[in-house]
Amino acid sequence: MFTPINIKEELIKEKKKRISSVSELIVEANQIIEQDFLHEKRIKQAVKNTTGELSFINETKLKSDHVFSELDIKTICVNYRLRFLDSHFYKEELPYDVLVKVKEFEKEFDCSLTNFKVVAPKSKFNLKDPNADPLLFIPLSNGKYYLIASWGNDMAWYKKFIYFPLRNFQTLFITVLSFCLLVAFLLPFDLTVLKRIYISLHAFIFSFGVITFIGMSFGVNLSSTDWKNKFIN
Repeated sequence: MFTPINIKEELIKEKKKRISSVSELIVEANQIIEQDFLHEKRIKQAVKNTTGELSFINETKLKSDHVFSELDIKTICVNYRLRFLDSHFYKEELPYDVLVKVKEFEKEFDCSLTNFKVVAPKSKFNLKDPNADPLLFIPLSNGKYYLIASWGNDMAWYKKFIYFPLRNFQTLFITVLSFCLLVAFLLPFDLTVLKRIYISLHAFIFSFGVITFIGMSFGVNLSSTDWKNKFIN
């Protein structure tokens, strides 16, 4: 019972305890890292292979300022020449901070998301034909969409004005007519108002015809019909 203590043996015992404790921590840390890696891998696969199925989540706990109707999304897409498509058309890798937000969302709502939508410029998608900030959504059961994350750079303020003519037929009509009227009334000739209007109308008919022909030839569609288009043209 009261045997002498061998300091060397005690030292060896303490060393084994420490090594065992450190080994357990390393194993636990490796398991956490592996689980996190597998979680990210599953999310990436879900984004690239969207199922179209709704995720079962408690929608009453969602942040209301992140819930948008399809009309809200359509308006933004039309104004800024963007597309709203299934995430498997998105050709770039999601940034790490977006994956983190998806993981946090799944952990908070105890779910596995399988259906994603992305708002981005046409150039960001792999479309069905041999510089903005994308938005990642999930569909909700009420027909609306929940914004999970956004990334990239903010869109330049002037893009809304540049893309105004291509929003829909009405904005194209207004833009061409306004331009023709402006040019007609700036002509440095001594013309009556009626003659200037006459010139502007003829210029409008000619310009609108040329624009329509060019648009059809090069496959330039109006944003109101293009925002959910899965094809390049």
